[in-house]
Amino acid sequence: MLGSFALRLDVSQLPFYFPAALMMCAVSLLVKVPVYFYFGLYRRLWLYASTSELRLITVAVTTASVLTSGIMLVLINIEFLQPGMPRSALGIDWLLSLVLIGGSVLPCVFSRSNLIHARMEKPNAYL
Repeated sequence: MLGSFALRLDVSQLPFYFPAALMMCAVSLLVKVPVYFYFGLYRRLWLYASTSELRLITVAVTTASVLTSGIMLVLINIEFLQPGMPRSALGIDWLLSLVLIGGSVLPCVFSRSNLIHARMEKPNAYL
C-alpha cells in the first residue's frame, strides 16, 4: 500500500499525499484480510501448491484490489480525502500485491513440479 505511493510519487510529494496513503492502508487492511480469508489463502498448505493455487491467488488479489479501489474512489469523490491521491497508485497496489503474494508461493510450485518430473524420470529412485 505504501509501496504503491512510493513507486508512483517523487520523494518531495510523499508528505503531501501521506493522509491518503494512511487511509488507503486502513481500507486495505479492512478489505484485504477478510477477502483473503474468504478465498482460503490463510488455510492452504503452500508446500503442495500448484497452478490452481496461483489462479486462486490471482482471483483473491484482484477481488480485494477492486473492492479497495472502489472504496478509495468513493472516498475521493465525496471529498473525504483531501487533496486526493494519484489513481495509478491503485493499479500499482494490485500489481505489488500480486507479485508479493504470488511470488512467495511460486517457488513452492516450481519445486513441486521439479520433484514430480524427477520422480517420473527415475520412478524407482528415492528422492
